[in-house]
Amino acid sequence: MAVAELITENAGTLLLFLVTLVVILLYQNTRRPTGFPPGPPALPIIGNVLTFRSSEPIYHIFGRLAEQYGRIFSLKLGSFWVIVLNDIEDIREALIKQPIAFAGRPNLYTTQILTEGFNDIAFTDYGPDWQIHRKIGNAALRHFASGDKLDKLVHGVLPGVAKVLDQSVGKALDLKNVIDRFVYIVLANMCYGKSYDFDDPLLTEWFALNKEGQQVLGGGLPRDFIHSLKCLPLTSREKQWKELVDKSLEFVYKEFKGHRDTFDPNNIRDLFDSLIAAQKEDAEETGSKAEFLTDVRVIQTVNDMFGAGTGTTIPTLYWAIAIMIEHPEILERVTKEIDEVIGQDRLPSLSDRGSMPYTEATLMEVNRYGSVSIIGLPKSVTKDTTFRGFTIPKDTMVLLNIKAVHFDQRHWDEPHQFKPERFLDESGTLMIKPPASFVPFSIGRRSCIGENFAKGEIFLLFCWLFGRYSFAKVPGRESESLLQLNMDLGSFANEPKPFEVIVSKK
Repeated sequence: MAVAELITENAGTLLLFLVTLVVILLYQNTRRPTGFPPGPPALPIIGNVLTFRSSEPIYHIFGRLAEQYGRIFSLKLGSFWVIVLNDIEDIREALIKQPIAFAGRPNLYTTQILTEGFNDIAFTDYGPDWQIHRKIGNAALRHFASGDKLDKLVHGVLPGVAKVLDQSVGKALDLKNVIDRFVYIVLANMCYGKSYDFDDPLLTEWFALNKEGQQVLGGGLPRDFIHSLKCLPLTSREKQWKELVDKSLEFVYKEFKGHRDTFDPNNIRDLFDSLIAAQKEDAEETGSKAEFLTDVRVIQTVNDMFGAGTGTTIPTLYWAIAIMIEHPEILERVTKEIDEVIGQDRLPSLSDRGSMPYTEATLMEVNRYGSVSIIGLPKSVTKDTTFRGFTIPKDTMVLLNIKAVHFDQRHWDEPHQFKPERFLDESGTLMIKPPASFVPFSIGRRSCIGENFAKGEIFLLFCWLFGRYSFAKVPGRESESLLQLNMDLGSFANEPKPFEVIVSKK
């Protein structure tokens, strides 16, 4: 009773204390760490999340903030403090000169579920295990995705592409659907040793799952950015995300079991077999079950290859087609080189690249102009560090404004113009070393593991497509630009708006 009376008599004081405490906590929540880069004021709990609620491209948003706060600025995304690097000089300083400090990955609920507890290469934080895992993944991918092997993988899928295009001659066709299936079939062949028809129901199911996943994620799940939500039950969207991931993994686990049951060390059929062989070597070294390359890590490595093989390849090829149609004078030079080097009597080969400097330069310019990895995958600082005079605490998220780097007027003459000659010397030879500000696959320890695969696959399909077919705008839509951004994908995507073309056979 005495306690109740005490509380009643001092209710006003207690309320004032609680309000003051909440205000102090909210202030501390939004106050930048000492020595941190400047940035816009942050709201309590959500930080600067509302900055990204518009359909404005993220590189435009970052550009405006860089003009106001400097080329290195900071944001608060929920519980995460974030720094954004907008210049190539700062990006190289971070990723090349301080490679370990800037090699981490943030701990997000989305990626934790996707990777079954961070057992992959792309999203797992930096450390000794990650280094070994990446080395194994690199070796497996290099074996199956280069030289004659990649030629063979791509050549095996081209008849299916030809069938679709031949049936579409004279008709309006969105080539995005063709590119999607081409890339997925090549990857399935490399990873699982299986080939699929273009109209296979399994492909349709894959694409439906991917589309649903993109819709569920949107700009990310609240649990990704607000740490206090982790103690609460999952929301319907978060449950849906987990269900989608589980469903997509069912097929991969089934393939893994089939490969393990039929594994023959003298007949390595595909990427799964290559990883299982490495897993068995791991088990032999420990004298028991594989301690490092577990079943989950093998499966997640294959998932990474699909992510690395589709994330840049599909939108880059879509950009390439749109750009060629909008620039017939460049396409004419490209097709002339294709006809002279490859002709009509054989299929393109990776060995042709050295003899086709203009085509190579064109594809490099597509990578710059398209900049599909608009900010790349988010990084995280692995330890307290000093950078450009700022103090950056451990676990700070780091975003790279790749699109701004590729359109920086200090390094690129007329950056909004499509000019393949940027990558050629005065004699028309491809530059041995591309410009330092050309980073479509990122740089440093977290550069894209699928870079060589993507570049090789893009080259082969691009040369085959434009060597055997012609594409034109749909009659009545000639004035519509094919280079408009698809804003339906949100601020973080950089793909062309869907378009149709008229297919003609040469």
